[in-house]
Amino acid sequence: MNAAMNEALEQEFDFYRGAGRGEVLDQLTHLAAWARSLVMLTGPLGAGKTELLEEVVARVGESGRTIIVRPPVGFLSTGHELLRHVVADLGEKVVDGLDEAALRRLVMQHIVAELANDRSTLLLLDDAHELSADVLRTVAALVDEAKESRARNVLLAGEPSLHEQLRKATPARDNWHEIRLRPFALTDVRVFLRQRLPQSAASLDAAGMQALARKSGGWPGRILGAFDGQPRRRARVTRRVPLLHVASLLGLMVALGVMLWHKQKHDEPEPAAETPTVETLALPGTDAREVEAAYGSGGS
Repeated sequence: MNAAMNEALEQEFDFYRGAGRGEVLDQLTHLAAWARSLVMLTGPLGAGKTELLEEVVARVGESGRTIIVRPPVGFLSTGHELLRHVVADLGEKVVDGLDEAALRRLVMQHIVAELANDRSTLLLLDDAHELSADVLRTVAALVDEAKESRARNVLLAGEPSLHEQLRKATPARDNWHEIRLRPFALTDVRVFLRQRLPQSAASLDAAGMQALARKSGGWPGRILGAFDGQPRRRARVTRRVPLLHVASLLGLMVALGVMLWHKQKHDEPEPAAETPTVETLALPGTDAREVEAAYGSGGS
């Protein structure tokens, strides 16, 4: 069962457009290219924000008319650090001793020059709810400086608290557009799981599917997480790896494993036989009695 799940996770898949995700993707793509205000995408952990951002980046980047800047959120504690990363990502030399005002001028000079070549700049920050108030104020200031020329667009993604954090950090500003993701209904949970993990979906009856929808809250990351730690991120990484290369790498790993096994077999005594055990896979937070009622006892 686990091998089948992992195999399905490694396969390529299309972006799921149900539960309004397709409309959100279209809206984000348009706003990322044309919005004059800061755009926020909000939803709880597992809502699918990162996957949506990746799809937006893929769409916007296809035209070659947008420069995408993605500073590392986990390493930003001040607005000055944010600007240094932006300047560096734009290909400009970062000189020590420059204050925020000087760094902002460098940023604006670069993006205005790119605008003359019909290229805009998109500042994208995922997990933005982890940013400090100082960084959020700097982001808002960049929006204010560039909004008239449409030279820079800003797209933030984070948990629902991001809206209040931004409001407190920039009380005098309200020039942002928020898009809130909504959870999947039962029908979307079923279709989504069939698309991503078809064998796992086939193993669930109606009661099991309802239990999965309830425990996950209808959020896609949590639906997949019920079967494998963080399958969404794994799928995003492997999506761009050719399957032929993956197969070659797996073959090499198997060959090395066989060689090591033969070597150990000659060097070490055979281990004593152990009695196999059977484990029941339960959804996170599911009561054992509920699992038995939904899927049957572990011995079936």
